Amino acid sequence: MSNNYNVDSQKKSKITVIAVIVSVIVTIILGVFIISMIFTGDIKVELRDSDIYIDAAYWPDNNIDYSDIESVAYISDLEIGRRTNGLGGTKLSEGHFNNEAYGDYLLYIYNDCEAYIVIDTIEDIFVINSSNEEETQQLYNDIQTKLGI
Repeated sequence: MSNNYNVDSQKKSKITVIAVIVSVIVTIILGVFIISMIFTGDIKVELRDSDIYIDAAYWPDNNIDYSDIESVAYISDLEIGRRTNGLGGTKLSEGHFNNEAYGDYLLYIYNDCEAYIVIDTIEDIFVINSSNEEETQQLYNDIQTKLGI
């Protein structure tokens, strides 16, 4: 009897060691992934012939047809509000947000830039920017040119 107990105990011990090793590896991988999401990523906005294409690092990309745009504004003060579905790291904030000014809206911004472009469309409101104020102002001017404003 005592031999069977030792064999079963050794098997359980090996399984426990393997489980701990797998758990540590998974935790490390998840940690690296989460840290990279918090501190990295880019948002690229491309003005194409018929639409604005938003290529977001960690959120689904989006297209805004020029024909759907009702207004475009350049602002330097934004109360981001509450994130309802998306992500917010130290570098980027992306996803669905809600504030008093716009209600539910889509946000694709660099957190360090305090210049924003608000695009009001038939169905949604988008708030975007570039990595700095100068590039955001240029993007705003380029959007106005595309719209013929």
